[in-house]
Order: sequence, then C-alpha cells, then structure tokens
Amino acid sequence: MAEQQPSPLSAEDIEAIRSEVENLLQVPAVGRIVHYVSHGTPVRADGSQAYASTCRAAIITGVYFSDRELTQLVAQVDLAVLNPTGMFFNEHVHHDEDGKSGGTWHWPERV
Repeated sequence: MAEQQPSPLSAEDIEAIRSEVENLLQVPAVGRIVHYVSHGTPVRADGSQAYASTCRAAIITGVYFSDRELTQLVAQVDLAVLNPTGMFFNEHVHHDEDGKSGGTWHWPERV
C-alpha cells in the first residue's frame, strides 16, 4: 500500500502559518511599538460617525502578565498613544489580535 503524500501548502496557507507563529513569539515589553485601535466617536442616528475607529501608533509603557511565572498570555498593557493632534495615555488595555475592536491593542501588521 502506497503512502499518501500530504498536499503542498498554498502561498496563503504558508503566510497564515508564518503570521501566527510570529504573533505567538512576540512578547510585549516596555518600549515596544504596537497599534492601538481608537474607539471613534459615537454613531449618529443616521449611522455615520464624525471619526471612525482607526489604528494609531502606540508605545508600551507597562505590562501586566496573567501569572507570576510570565508563562501565560499577556492580559493587558499600558500605552502612550500617538495621535495626529497629540498624545494620550491609556492604562490596562486589552490585547485583541483577531477582532481589533475599539479600545484594544495589537501587533502592527507586516508590510
């Protein structure tokens, strides 16, 4: 009986795997640059917003691990967020690599 060979991975599959491995290997630390997702302004009755939620550059200023051994995923970080009109500081910001919802941080996309 001939062994069945695995099918080759597509370029998209390889990129998805590479991206996942890189995200798993990254560790937040003070001074690292990340993206903060702004909340945007409240949605008006007509469904529009004055300012939509958007990614902003941010610098990690504090890190909170889930356990003392630093083996669990990071729960939260403190950020200095850089906006076009100035800076603001946000404490205990949650990580959201997948949904990237307002008020969360994630690693910058590779370009």
